[in-house]
Amino acid sequence: MNQFTERQNREIDYHRERAALVQKFKRPIAYEILQSPDRRWWNHHWAAYATLLKLGIARKSVLIPGCGEGHDAIRLSKLDADVHAFDISPDMLSVAQDRADEEGVHVDFRRMAAEQLQYPSDRFDVVFARDVLHHCDLTRCLPEFLRVVKPGGIFVFDELYTHHLLQQLRESSFGCWLRSKIVGLIYPYATIDVYVTEDERKLSDYDLTAIRNLLGNARCRYFSMIVDRFLPSWNFAAKLDRIALKLLGPAGSLLGGRFILTGQVRK
Repeated sequence: MNQFTERQNREIDYHRERAALVQKFKRPIAYEILQSPDRRWWNHHWAAYATLLKLGIARKSVLIPGCGEGHDAIRLSKLDADVHAFDISPDMLSVAQDRADEEGVHVDFRRMAAEQLQYPSDRFDVVFARDVLHHCDLTRCLPEFLRVVKPGGIFVFDELYTHHLLQQLRESSFGCWLRSKIVGLIYPYATIDVYVTEDERKLSDYDLTAIRNLLGNARCRYFSMIVDRFLPSWNFAAKLDRIALKLLGPAGSLLGGRFILTGQVRK
């Protein structure tokens, strides 16, 4: 019996082709993000890893939802974490397992959907979810994430985001026209860079509030007001972008295009 929904099956079909692209344009795993003393504070990916490094995840159990080609899982395994990772796509999992074997690390890869986890309750110390939640049914996956994390465990979410008011503008005729004009600038190598599935949707401020309500000591940082919307991720633009959003404080929730949310699980 097929255990997946129609939406999930569309994701599986999409990622079958995505896995073939990943294999063709095989990109090296960047370990600089773990090792470089010069931290790129303006870059959301580096900022998320700075948080993980501060947690001291060696010998801690870490869950990577929607692991894709496995780069995050492999990197954290290199830090001596006990890494478990899952994905809905068997093709992407095959790529991830091959990469882990090449890198000489052990990761417990499994196939499952985020909405129905097969792990026991109170299993993990840390959940690191990057660009996953906007592919999922939040009402179903958030309770599952909460279930499998130990009391006092840590969530680190790095997610695409748009405030609902700004999303209305994006979906307007003007917003669609503008995107058609700039998409080639943002994604100059369209075959591999454009990664948009049929059913995904950026998280909204309502979604962000729902997630924050699960956490204690929650900290939220906003990124990508301009970069990845109107400009590529050029360093100088990303630096100005991040500084502006930091100065805006809570108002950054209106203009940010991505957030990193960190907090402790409250059970």
